[in-house]
Amino acid sequence: MPKLSAKESLILIKQAPELEPDDAEVRFFVFAKVDADEMKGGIRASSYWIRLHIELLWLPEACRNQGIGKLVVETAENSARQNHCEKALLQTTSWQAKPFYEKNGYKLLATLEHRPKGHATHYLNKTLF
Repeated sequence: MPKLSAKESLILIKQAPELEPDDAEVRFFVFAKVDADEMKGGIRASSYWIRLHIELLWLPEACRNQGIGKLVVETAENSARQNHCEKALLQTTSWQAKPFYEKNGYKLLATLEHRPKGHATHYLNKTLF
């Protein structure tokens, strides 16, 4: 493949396909709050190309195994369904929440070993409808 100049590279980048409005990225958060001052956890996600991408789920240790995480994930999934998302995708590492996601209907797509060293990164998905 011939080398491209910086100008040619920029021209190629500009030739990306135009996206329909429904394909535009929608970023959102779901928070689990007790009151205005106390947060129990939440999720950061985005939806685009008919996919929900769960970027981050956090829940303090003291709030786990109470159904809060499940409720937060379901709320994000319902929001994604309203944006016509058909699947949910996420990645988690071996010390994080893989069993939690599997318990909530996510299926393992792939695992990358030694990412980071001594651990693995798991990629999971779920059909939303």
